[in-house]
Amino acid sequence: MDHQRGKVSILDKMLAFHSAPTLMGQKTANFFNYKKEIAGVMQELITEFLQKSQKKGIYIRTLCRCENCVGVLVYNRLMMEEYLSKRSHVSLLHWFGYGRELGMDEKLALLKNRFENDPCFPHEIGLFLGYPPADVMGFVRYGAKKAKTCGCWQVYGCEEESRKRFECYKACKQYLCSQVEKGLTVAQVLKI
Repeated sequence: MDHQRGKVSILDKMLAFHSAPTLMGQKTANFFNYKKEIAGVMQELITEFLQKSQKKGIYIRTLCRCENCVGVLVYNRLMMEEYLSKRSHVSLLHWFGYGRELGMDEKLALLKNRFENDPCFPHEIGLFLGYPPADVMGFVRYGAKKAKTCGCWQVYGCEEESRKRFECYKACKQYLCSQVEKGLTVAQVLKI
C-alpha cells in the first residue's frame, strides 16, 4: 500500500466511521447524516470522491434533507442490484410498493421520494442496506419488541449469522478508521 499521506477530509472521517463495510465490499449500503451547515463543503467533497469511487461501483446519493441535516446513502451498486434481485427481496419490496419492473435508479428514486414525502421512516431501507428480509419484516411487525438481539439492526431471524456480520462490519470500521487516523484518505486506502 502506498503510505504517502493525503489530505484527510471530514468526508473521509465520516465514510470510514459510517460506511466502511460498504466501501470494503462487505455490505450493500450504509446510511448516515451530516449537519446541514456543512452541506456546501460536503457536496464538493462528495463530488470529488465520486469521480474516483464510481469507477469501483461505489456511489453516494442524497436521500433526504431536513431542517438540520442531510441524509446520504453510500452504496455498492452491483452488490445492491444483486441483493435486491433475489426472489424474497423482490417480493418484499413489492409489498412495500416497489414495482417488480423497477430498475435500480427507479427504486432509489422511490426510496428518496418516501423519505421526502412520507411522515414515517421508510422501513424498506433495511433491504437497501442489506438487512435480511426476516429482520426487516420483524421490525415492521413488532418494532423493537421481540427482537432476539440488536447490533447494526434489530435481529428477528438468524441471530448467529447476524452476529457474524456485525463482527465483520465492526472489523471493517476499525480498520478503515485506523487508516484514516494515520493520515490516509479513504481513496488511498481503497486504492481508487
